[in-house]
Amino acid sequence: MQSKSIRSLLSTKLNTLSTNSSKMQNLMKRDSTQYFFDTGEGFQCDCDWQEVKPYLMPFQDSIASLDSQFTQRLQAHFQKCKESLFIKIPKIQEEISILYNSLQTDPSSEYKLPPVNPANRTIHLHIRFLIKKIVKLTQTTGQNRIDALTNQLSLLNTLIQLIEFFERNHKNILFKINRAIAPVDRTVYSSTRPKTALLHMIKRQVISDLIKIHLIPIPFRSGQASRDFLKEVVDAGVLAKKPGTSYFVELPAEEALSVFFQSPKSPLCQKRVLNDQEIDPLLPYNGNTDPSYVKNWIFEATSAVSEWLKIAYEINEEQEASISILLERFLFSSTYPLLYPPSAYNEEFAQKMVSFAKKTPIEIGILTKYIPKQCSNRPVSEIFEVDSISRAPAEWFRNAVVQVCPIDAAYCIVKVHESLSVMAVLRATSQKENSQVTDFVEKMPGFDDIFEIWLSLLCVNGSPDPQRLMNFIEEFSRLPGFSARVMASIAYLEASLSQLQSPE
Repeated sequence: MQSKSIRSLLSTKLNTLSTNSSKMQNLMKRDSTQYFFDTGEGFQCDCDWQEVKPYLMPFQDSIASLDSQFTQRLQAHFQKCKESLFIKIPKIQEEISILYNSLQTDPSSEYKLPPVNPANRTIHLHIRFLIKKIVKLTQTTGQNRIDALTNQLSLLNTLIQLIEFFERNHKNILFKINRAIAPVDRTVYSSTRPKTALLHMIKRQVISDLIKIHLIPIPFRSGQASRDFLKEVVDAGVLAKKPGTSYFVELPAEEALSVFFQSPKSPLCQKRVLNDQEIDPLLPYNGNTDPSYVKNWIFEATSAVSEWLKIAYEINEEQEASISILLERFLFSSTYPLLYPPSAYNEEFAQKMVSFAKKTPIEIGILTKYIPKQCSNRPVSEIFEVDSISRAPAEWFRNAVVQVCPIDAAYCIVKVHESLSVMAVLRATSQKENSQVTDFVEKMPGFDDIFEIWLSLLCVNGSPDPQRLMNFIEEFSRLPGFSARVMASIAYLEASLSQLQSPE
């Protein structure tokens, strides 16, 4: 048994030696040029050999030996390749230097934008946005091209080293030199071309927009025409004011008025003189959010605009009050959301409103005469869905939430209270046959009668953060337009919030 084991082991060893010997013989018979092409053995360079191979074209030694002048032709080929490389390399180095220097400059400096004014502000912002894109894409594409050229430069230097290696160590290999020195864009087309195309497209758009912006005239250049325009708007405000207050709803001309206030000839943009000293103009606004400062700014702006108008017209108190409302609305809309208070959202309070809205009018304590018969045992939200009169209070409240000027929001609350009162009176009189006008007046609800309806509206209007609205109005309640009538309506909102927030 031991003898058989020894014979088996010897047989295995002999087979292994035979196999290795066969491999060595095959390796020695292998074409030396092809072997070098596959491995790059003996040649040291900074590039990965697999990146160099695509630029080489090997010939089998057996084929090269058939041409007695192949070696001479090969040497001539090497010489031409070196000449081409020595011409191309300095050009690449120069291009890299130019690209690097271009990245140190600001691409936006070549675009000359006119000064911004209210008439060109939108397109001005658009152009500046596109210029930022140009800067970013220029940096990206420039750096990508530098990287690609640097890689190509490294490749060409490697090819020079390889030619010199072949001159010392003969190999039947030709160089695809035209491919190696081809413009880098052709070799990395898919990665560089799309961004370059986008960059050129944006540049064309900027040039087009620059032509347009230079054609936009500076608005309100005529002093007298500007005074005539402003006087018309001020008088329209006087005619539109609500009884018992200087307030009026936004006028159609106020959009153009905003442009005028920010134009170079506006009195708000001119330096002022105080105690024989020049002080800064009122615009641009300095960002102060203190209510006292805002009130003082509106006072000073009203004075400046009134004095400017008095050059051509006589201005009375009603007109000055109209100017104040216009300036108040302009300031808050042009600076939004700077002056709007932060969120006052409270999850617990929001859940409390949701629960309250699910109660029936009877459970809440609303007087029966104000409840439609079909809503007695239904969620209280349904009393505000019966008809257009019922829907009006909630619509006015939602309108108040989206206002950016406190006096506009406050006026919406006035309309909430008025529409709630009308809704309540109509409900009460509808339950009495042959109702007369005197009955309507007699049934105007008092504070206690309508308070529960106010509570209900607050919970069903859909606003998750009514306290924020209250804070906004209260914070700026000393501004122009806040009459006693307005503040009386605000008191209902404040009392309702206080009641809902108090512990049960």
